[in-house]
This record gives sequence, C-alpha cells and structure tokens, in this order.
Amino acid sequence: MSSSVNRAQFFALALLAALLLALLGCSSTGRHRVSVPNVVGLSEGVAVTRMSNADLRVVVIRRRSRDGAGLVVRQDPSAGVSVKAGTTVNILVEVR
Repeated sequence: MSSSVNRAQFFALALLAALLLALLGCSSTGRHRVSVPNVVGLSEGVAVTRMSNADLRVVVIRRRSRDGAGLVVRQDPSAGVSVKAGTTVNILVEVR
C-alpha cells in the first residue's frame, strides 16, 4: 500500500470515530484544556495510559505491517496541541 492510501484510511477512520462520538453525545463542552502528549514510538498500552492520565479519550486503529512492533506510528491531534479535556485522540499502531 502506498503512504497516501494509508494516510487517507487513517484520517477517514479518525473522522468516523469523531463523528460517532459526537452522535453519542460524548462532547467535552465546558471542560478545561490539556496538552496532547507525544505517544509516537510508544507501545499501545503505554500510549493509552498516557492519554488517559492527560484526561483524553483514545481510539486505537491497528494496521498490519511487516515491521509492526505494536508501537504507535501516528497520532491525531498531534503532540503539543491544546484541546479540551475529554477530547478523543486517534492513535495508529502497527502490528504484525
């Protein structure tokens, strides 16, 4: 697969997850703002824990890869972005 296809799939899934959460009424209206931690390069478990500790929700998207080691290779929103507490962060984890 090409990198542009993978990127398009990731963002399509991220958009779908965000829309689903919005439809379910999982908004974070009125909450304080937090900085999104950098979890790229971390294991899925550590990444989810860091997001949870930062008062953020997580959607994990797994993609098969020959080099997949169970590590986060992409996140959206990016590290350092200021978001409302309870915001959903999508992480892409490559697995074998």
